[in-house]
Amino acid sequence: MERYNFMFPKKGDREIFNRKTIAGFIYEPKFDGTRVMIYKDEDNLEILNSKGEDIIRKYPEFLDIANDIKAKKCILDGIIVIFDKDGKQSNALLQKREIAETRKLIDYYRKRYPATLFVFDILFKDGYSFASFPLEKRKEELRKVIAESLFLTNCPFSSNGHNVFNEAEKSGVNGVIAKDFGSPYEQRRSWAWLKILKENTNNAIVIGYTKDKDNKKKYFEALILANYINGKLFYTGRISEGFPKDSTKEIMKVIRSLKIARCIELENLGNTDTNQNNIVWLKPEAIVKIKFKEIKDKEYIEPSFIRLRFDKKPEECIIEEL
Repeated sequence: MERYNFMFPKKGDREIFNRKTIAGFIYEPKFDGTRVMIYKDEDNLEILNSKGEDIIRKYPEFLDIANDIKAKKCILDGIIVIFDKDGKQSNALLQKREIAETRKLIDYYRKRYPATLFVFDILFKDGYSFASFPLEKRKEELRKVIAESLFLTNCPFSSNGHNVFNEAEKSGVNGVIAKDFGSPYEQRRSWAWLKILKENTNNAIVIGYTKDKDNKKKYFEALILANYINGKLFYTGRISEGFPKDSTKEIMKVIRSLKIARCIELENLGNTDTNQNNIVWLKPEAIVKIKFKEIKDKEYIEPSFIRLRFDKKPEECIIEEL
């Protein structure tokens, strides 16, 4: 089957809740999870992240969901989410699931922190492409295809953006995605989809870290960040807040193999002194999701760690508003 690229949203604001179009907008919770494309071919199932990696081995609970997709061949767009014992989505638990590599650890986390796959779009079914169809028609087809089960479900949506946004706040979800109900599936970042967030969040590249001089159990003091702005790579700040228990150890496992002798070439270095002895520079490969107060002079103000990301490429870590 043909491979599809993801459609991504642009940044919007709550004014969209009052905007009218011919077909109107629908609103979905903006779950914080791992975006995936699901390819079903008879009994074979692939779940690919946005880097094109098949991650189904990390989520063995999904091995049988092919039976819940009522088509011989099908391509679906969705997101993997982990909920905690209180029913709220959890970035920390998602990171544990994503970072697990051994079969024993994967099985342990599967039993303790099972995943849910929310599906919100259909692109192909049994020889027919639906990508050019309006979203309204794709949603109708999706309802016919998905037989909801313990691990697989249709993503909820509503025409009332205010209600979805308020419910998202209560359940720990960081906002909503507004989608033009008459729009086709564009395999790029599009104004037809808009993300409306309650907190500013973004993905950033980890280009280094500062050594922890006093408490070795912390592994590092801060992570040094960079982002692409108008196609060029800029230093965008450092984070030392928001790391949950044991997360610094998990992060160090990921970044310790990326050490390099000197800082990569950047358009700026902000207040980072490349001669500081306590900085360890890294290949620009590890990605983190952060929240922040604002961006000023190309740097994050009051950034805080959310989680590691394994489903993004460095070139996807852009700052849109500059």
